Amino acid sequence: MGEVRQRGDVAEHPLVVARRVWRSLSEDERRTRLERLRDQQRAAVEDDVRRLRLSR
Repeated sequence: MGEVRQRGDVAEHPLVVARRVWRSLSEDERRTRLERLRDQQRAAVEDDVRRLRLSR
């Protein structure tokens, strides 16, 4: 996943860091990030479909 980060003397799992960052975001920032992620995933699926059609 990602590297373990140090916070003081305690090592933190990347998901713990991600959760803290997510909770620190405003509702608009969260929505924007989710929309961007959705668009990236949609583009990746469309690329895969295009690649599969060309390989037939």
